[in-house]
Amino acid sequence: MGEEETYHCLLCGREITREEYETYDGLCPECYELEIAELDMDLEED
Repeated sequence: MGEEETYHCLLCGREITREEYETYDGLCPECYELEIAELDMDLEED
């Protein structure tokens, strides 16, 4: 009890909360935003 799991961003390794991990599919908010921006750019190029 009292022991919380530690989550890390899958891209940069930064420690994040469980909520962030679940919300951003395993990424920290910053990496998630970068991934979304890259996807948007890829879609615009097509």
